[in-house]
Amino acid sequence: MRDYQIESDEILYFIYRNNILLSNRLKSNNMSLSNFVIAVIVLIVVVMVLKTWNESRRDKSTKLVEALEAEKQAQVAQYPKQDGNWPPAAIPINREENYHTHYIGTTNDGLQFFAYNTFYTEPIEGGNPDNWSQKRKEYVVLYLFNAEGDYIETRHWYAGTSDQIKDGVIRAKIEEMLLELGDINYGNIMVKPFSTMIDGVEFGLIPYDEYETIEMEPSSTMSFHAPWDGEYDT
Repeated sequence: MRDYQIESDEILYFIYRNNILLSNRLKSNNMSLSNFVIAVIVLIVVVMVLKTWNESRRDKSTKLVEALEAEKQAQVAQYPKQDGNWPPAAIPINREENYHTHYIGTTNDGLQFFAYNTFYTEPIEGGNPDNWSQKRKEYVVLYLFNAEGDYIETRHWYAGTSDQIKDGVIRAKIEEMLLELGDINYGNIMVKPFSTMIDGVEFGLIPYDEYETIEMEPSSTMSFHAPWDGEYDT
């Protein structure tokens, strides 16, 4: 609503400013009465056009917000309702393009997949953060699940430490691993919590009883929580 308030204020200022200009010109005898009347009529027409345009924009924006909300509700409705037990048997994960869940979806043979880049940071001696990029180990991970959300397997690639990574390498590797799956369809998934070990580090969707959240480990890169609608925090 703030944008429309700004636009309304601009219209009022436009009327005020032009009324002053017209009045000053009339007083200084630089404008005849007939021209003044014509100018006022033109001003009124311009204001009416601006008002109509402003209301049209507001209506379009309102409809857009309503459409987005309806889409979200429809998206939530497709997931089975949780029974309230902790931890949930399975959780929905929404796909967000160009973000953490960009590379999720299903394969043509019925599998669900989740591919992404994550990291694990080794303890830093003396707490000195200056060399953090030499301690942060980067991984490309591809998780596979069956149609019911049961974890099947992990495929991973160790990319090196953060200071060794070149631009584009991570993305290229993820897409290379997805090519091995054949034809895929990007979209939302629903999978069960799981845990697996890579290089002595725990990976997976790990439930935490203290806050009743399910974290994508390592490094808690994504945090899922009630109402389990597919959204997550980072």
